[in-house]
Amino acid sequence: MELLRSPANGKPGWVTLWEFFKSKEQATRYSKAIETTLGDILGVMKRANMVHGDLRPNNIMVEVHKVRDGYIPVHSGEQPRANLRVVDFDWAGESGSVCYPLQRNEEIAWPAGPGERIMVRHDRDLVKRWWHKQFSLEFQASDTDMVE
Repeated sequence: MELLRSPANGKPGWVTLWEFFKSKEQATRYSKAIETTLGDILGVMKRANMVHGDLRPNNIMVEVHKVRDGYIPVHSGEQPRANLRVVDFDWAGESGSVCYPLQRNEEIAWPAGPGERIMVRHDRDLVKRWWHKQFSLEFQASDTDMVE
């Protein structure tokens, strides 16, 4: 397990994407770097045939520097990528062998019903839904063709 500390004293730290997205301007400015890295994460999960089940902004952490009016993501590599970590693996497991809980927040447009099996495509579907709601854009990052 890794401790993800909050940014403090000029040192980078971690905040949820939900917190980061509170500033529409900064969310839009860094959306491509975040989208690219999310595509990478979805690709790794797909190749491993693993699912998360609750891949929403409150379960994704972004490494940032704190600045006066918000945050600046810490970038990795030459391509515009944000440093992201997925947290809260309560529903995670092998695709098709774990199920959504019977009780959950029904205000969320989940990709499948309570008690149904969580499939690889569900994580991408959930990301696509909140991404579109956040940016009014389609989630374009490729994780290669989604196949089950």
